[in-house]
Amino acid sequence: MDRDLISSLPDSVLCWILSFLPTTEAVATSILSARWKILWTGVTSLHFEDSERLFNEPYKESKNDERFVKFVNKVLLLNNVQSLGKFYLCWSRDYDAFYINTWIATAIARNVRILDIIAESDTVELPNSIFTCKTLEFLQLSGDLLIKSPRFVCLPRLVTFNLIRVDDRSHESIGQILSGCAVLEFMYIEQIVILAGPQNLQRMAIKISSPTLKTLRLDFYADCCLDEDWFRKLEINAPALEYLYLKDRTTESFSIEGLKALCEAEIDVYMCDPPESDYCNSVVKLFLALQHVKLLTLSRDTMRVNYGISQNIFLGRATAHFSSKFDRLTTLVVEAHWCKRSCLPALLESSVNLEVLEVLTAGWRNPDRVPRCLLTSLKEIAVQGLEGGKGELAMISYFLKHGRVLEVVDLYSKVDLDIEKKFQLLQKISVFPRKSDTCEVEFH
Repeated sequence: MDRDLISSLPDSVLCWILSFLPTTEAVATSILSARWKILWTGVTSLHFEDSERLFNEPYKESKNDERFVKFVNKVLLLNNVQSLGKFYLCWSRDYDAFYINTWIATAIARNVRILDIIAESDTVELPNSIFTCKTLEFLQLSGDLLIKSPRFVCLPRLVTFNLIRVDDRSHESIGQILSGCAVLEFMYIEQIVILAGPQNLQRMAIKISSPTLKTLRLDFYADCCLDEDWFRKLEINAPALEYLYLKDRTTESFSIEGLKALCEAEIDVYMCDPPESDYCNSVVKLFLALQHVKLLTLSRDTMRVNYGISQNIFLGRATAHFSSKFDRLTTLVVEAHWCKRSCLPALLESSVNLEVLEVLTAGWRNPDRVPRCLLTSLKEIAVQGLEGGKGELAMISYFLKHGRVLEVVDLYSKVDLDIEKKFQLLQKISVFPRKSDTCEVEFH
């Protein structure tokens, strides 16, 4: 005799299973039997999205708008849980802000832990009640949402806070929001600057200050080159920060301090035609704030900025911006600037305890003196994207000639490099003199 194993499960387990389904599908199980008719009302995760897929029929504006509103209202009315695990709400049509705010407020009243809101319509101003939710652990706000600086913020359990392409005006409230986050550990902000926006947004500061923040990811870019009236300042004060990812094409002034716990940083900064002295001096301060990192990744554009700084008459000699040693740096990943001259030697000179170096493409000039790390600590080198250019060969030759404790040099050619050129490249490199007797050169 066949056994109905699903029906033998307790209601709590079935509700847990239904919580992994979109709410429309969870509600659809009500037709299965008398027991299942109200089972969905106990799910702790609600997922609402007004896509065509929701009602399995082509979009008809008035009909589906009305159906979506009625559906969400009914579900929230009948759902009987006291504590919601997750509330996901995504809409792409223009609903009355009253409904949106009511739905969010209902989730907050039910002690929601994960709140994920996505707006793909006209801008909606969010209710301030979000920022006094004492049970919230994860908050992600995306799209056409406006946050006006709340008078009071109390988010005692919030660990993760993400802002993804929200209304630019919302960024003025970040500092106020963070002041009420007692245990925040992860933050991600993504922003596209649209120059057609309000003039007052062309001069503003984004302030990120948190004593508990451990991971910070910032991704700022513009839809075109910024005009001469543009000014954006980024302020970061995070003494517990361990990981920083900064990709920024919009900030003209950096003010970063208190990063003594920072272990890893990935930096990709560049501005189209910036004011030379102010911007370069600001990038210098950024690098000085990174001096405690153990793993540092620098993009090609960042290396271009640094090369420009080294040539700047306001800063003097090429190593001026690396005057503070990266004493803790053990792994360095760089995409070297395409030009014949490069700030890579200055970086190596400052990285006195470097053990691993990874270089993508190569711009190189022999330094006046051998960087200390080549003599005492550098054990592994990987060079990516080899084509056999003079700069690349000169760099590899220099590393092998002076790398006293080198153990392995991994060389990776470009994917489209033909087999004959690869063989010629290998022949040239194989005869380069080596300072380390134990160094192995591996060609990939």
